[in-house]
Amino acid sequence: MKLYEIADQYAQAIGRALETEDDAEALTRELETITDSFTVKTEAVVGFLRNVEADADAFEAESARLADRAKTIQARADRLRHYLEQEFRRIGLPEIKAGLATLKLVKNPWAVEVMVPPEALPAKYQRVTVAPDKVALKEALAAGEIIDGARLIQNDRLKIY
Repeated sequence: MKLYEIADQYAQAIGRALETEDDAEALTRELETITDSFTVKTEAVVGFLRNVEADADAFEAESARLADRAKTIQARADRLRHYLEQEFRRIGLPEIKAGLATLKLVKNPWAVEVMVPPEALPAKYQRVTVAPDKVALKEALAAGEIIDGARLIQNDRLKIY
């Protein structure tokens, strides 16, 4: 039986208890049986959950390892590209055909280099990003301040020990 089916059974038993005058002892036994089933099924789900989390952790660790390896290999490729470019400039040829590759110095598109702090540029060339300061809002609301458009909330979460 699935966890949600057991939860449905529990809700139905509670509903029947509220609607009828059935034997309280029989209802207590039924609820205990359902609770036991729920506990057993929950234990299985928690075990599966922990396996899935362990898989996620393993994949995350492997992903980090591969990202580090990719960064190392990309750095090596960048050094080789820089070396080729440096020696290509030294020799001064406009183009070289080397096997399957053709090397040629080409112009990049124009780029902007900003040499001053953004505040020193005219306002029309600045971007302004506005974001709520949630830390300040939380402190003010906790202190009892009323702020339109903001409130303190506290949600529940399932913690598995």
